[in-house]
Amino acid sequence: MGSADIEEDLAPPLDVHQPKGWRAVEGISDIEALHRTDEWRNLYQLVQKDGLGLQNVPPAIRGDREMVAEACWENGLALQYAPEELRGDWEIVLCAVSRSGTALMWASPELRGARE
Repeated sequence: MGSADIEEDLAPPLDVHQPKGWRAVEGISDIEALHRTDEWRNLYQLVQKDGLGLQNVPPAIRGDREMVAEACWENGLALQYAPEELRGDWEIVLCAVSRSGTALMWASPELRGARE
């Protein structure tokens, strides 16, 4: 019996029915589970350094409010890569516009006309 045989015997059995990734975590919300993944953390660090990196974030994660807010804080122009529903989020748009006035052009039409 070689060392490869021993390692194979010690390997845990694979459960092909177990869900993979962040959806495998039970008892917490999808957003909380998403924030626990290494992928989310790595992408979050990316947008902290370069907000425009939001354009390279997968769509499922790009819809995360915290991710978009951080990207817009780093670079207001990141608002252009935010999903439509977050372009209508007052706090995110305010954050983006405070960093770059030009970001207003990517805000929802309702917020572009707001005078507050």
